[in-house]
Amino acid sequence: MQADVADVGIQVGKEGHFIQIPFDVLSIISQTGYVVHAGWWRPVENEALDFAREIMGKMSEPARLPLKAALEYFSQRHHNPYVTFEPEAPDFGQIFSSDSYSSVSSLFIRPLYEYQKDGLKWLQYCCLNQTGGLLGDDMGLGKTAQTIALITWLIEKEILSNILIVVPSTLLENWRREFQTFAPSIVPYIHHGNDRSGSIRLLASQKVVLTSYSMIINDMYLFNKITWGLVLLDEASLIRNPDSERRNALRQIPATVRIAMTGTPIENSLLDLWSIIDFIKPDYLGSRTDFLERYHHRDIKKAIDSSNLQQLKTDISYIMLRRKKEDVLKSLPEKIDIHQALTMKAGEARLYEDQRLSVLDGKQQEPGTFLKLIQDLRQLTTHPVLLQKDRLSDIGIEELRSLSTKFDRTCELLDEIRDRNEKVLIFTEYLNMIDLMRNVFQQRYNIPVFTIDGRVDTAMRQENIDTFSSRDGFGLMVLNPRTAGMGLNITAANHVIHYTRQWNPALEVQASARAYRNGQKKGVNIYYLYYTDTIEEVIDERLRLKTELSSEIITESDTESGMDHYLNAITKSPLNK
Repeated sequence: MQADVADVGIQVGKEGHFIQIPFDVLSIISQTGYVVHAGWWRPVENEALDFAREIMGKMSEPARLPLKAALEYFSQRHHNPYVTFEPEAPDFGQIFSSDSYSSVSSLFIRPLYEYQKDGLKWLQYCCLNQTGGLLGDDMGLGKTAQTIALITWLIEKEILSNILIVVPSTLLENWRREFQTFAPSIVPYIHHGNDRSGSIRLLASQKVVLTSYSMIINDMYLFNKITWGLVLLDEASLIRNPDSERRNALRQIPATVRIAMTGTPIENSLLDLWSIIDFIKPDYLGSRTDFLERYHHRDIKKAIDSSNLQQLKTDISYIMLRRKKEDVLKSLPEKIDIHQALTMKAGEARLYEDQRLSVLDGKQQEPGTFLKLIQDLRQLTTHPVLLQKDRLSDIGIEELRSLSTKFDRTCELLDEIRDRNEKVLIFTEYLNMIDLMRNVFQQRYNIPVFTIDGRVDTAMRQENIDTFSSRDGFGLMVLNPRTAGMGLNITAANHVIHYTRQWNPALEVQASARAYRNGQKKGVNIYYLYYTDTIEEVIDERLRLKTELSSEIITESDTESGMDHYLNAITKSPLNK
C-alpha cells in the first residue's frame, strides 16, 4: 500500500511564510533550492530544502510514498510545518478485496469465518507495510485464530522471521494448544519457568517464541539482543499504564513490526489507548505530554464529549481494526464455546501432586472413601484455599490470585466483561467458593454479587435474578450448577464461566442454558476453564468427545463407567512435564 502526495508546504524567503506547491514542482526545488512565487524566484529556507530532498528520497514512484513513510510523517503532523494530511478514514474494503493480501496459509488447517479472513488480510497489510496495528475485536471473535493464521502465512512466505508472542502467564498453555489446533506443524518455543534457557542463540534460532509479560521483565537482557520480525502482544491492555515496568521493558525490544491485541483498549482513560498505540508505533499520537494537552480529560465521559475526539478517532483508524459482535452476527454462531487450558502455579502443582498420591494410595479403599478423596482433589483444582478452612474468612483477592492460576484468569475475564458493561454467570459447586467469590468480588468491583445455591430460598432466587437483570451495566452472579442449573431464565447475562468442571456434561449444558436460551438478544460466550495434566483435563476431554460424537448424554447413573475415568484421571500429574 502507498499514500498519494498532493501538495507540500514549503517555507520561502527570509520572511518565512509558507506556500502550497504541487508535488511535481518539488523535484525542481530539491535540485535548485529555489521556487517561483508571485513572479519571482525565491530561495527556499535550508530546513525546508532538506525536507524536500528527504521526501523525494522516500518516494517509491512519482507522487507516491510507501505507507510506512507516510505514517511516519503523519505521526509528526503536530510538529512538522511542511506537510498536512487530509482527515480521510482508511478504506478497509480496499484492503479486504485487494489481491496484495493472499489467502490462508496451507499451514493453517482450520476454516476461518469471513470476518476473520478480512482480519487476516488487515494483519497481512500491517506486516507487509511494516506499520504495525491494534487488533481490537470484541471478546470471542477469535483474535488468537486470526493472529496464528497470520503467523503461518509469514512463515510460509518467509516474510518476517523471529516472531515473539507475549501473553499473560495464565494463557501460555492455552496458546500452545491453540497452535496445536490451528497449525500443528508449528510448535512455538515456550520461554518460561525456572528451567528456561538463558541462550540468546537458542531464542534467535526459533521461528516462534512464546513467553509471558513477567519473563520480558526478568530476561530483558535476552530479548533486547534480538531484532524480532514481529512482536505480538495478547491482552495488550496490560501495558495501558505507560509507566509500568512491563511496558517500558517491551519498548526496549527491537522489532520490525509490532501488533497488539485487546478487546478493551480503553479501560480508565484515553491515556490507556495512547500507551498501547505508542508501543505499536512510537510518537504516532504525539508525545505523552502533547497527547494529554489535546485530550486532557482523564474522565472517559468528559473525553467523549470533547470536540476533538473525532480527530483522535480518525487518527487511530489508520492502524486499528475493531469489529463488534453486532457487526459480524451473520458470520457468528449464537453461542461460542471457549475452552481455556491453564497451567497450575508451582505451589498448586505440588499440593495437587500430594493429594493425587493420597488418592492413589486409597484407591483400594471403599468406593465412598475413594470418591471423597477425588472430591478433595477437585476442590483443590477449584482453589487450594478450600482445603484450608481456617483461611477462608480473612484471605484477600490478591493472595487468592497468587495461589491459583484459574482464579487469576477468572479475574482477567471479569475485568474484560466489566469494561464491556455486560453480565456474567459463574458456576461452581462448592459453597465455600461461592461465599468467597461473593465477598471478594463485591469489594473488587463495588457492586452487589448475587448468589443462588441450596441455602437460598426458592422465592429469593427469583428476586435475586430480577434484581441482577434490572441493574444497568456490569453484573455478576455465582451459582451452584445443581441448584440453579434448571428452570431459571437469566438472559440478562451473555457470559458464562464454568469455574468448577462437572463430570456430568448435562449439568454444564443445563447451566449454560440459563443464559443461552430463548429471549437472549446477544451472542453468548461460554468459558470452560480447566487445568492441564489434572483430573480436569480428563473431564474436559471426555465432555468434548461426547459432544463431537453426538453420543448420549452421560446421566447421573454413569457411576460404574465413571470410576474407570476417575482412575485414569489421577494418573496425570502436573509435575511430570
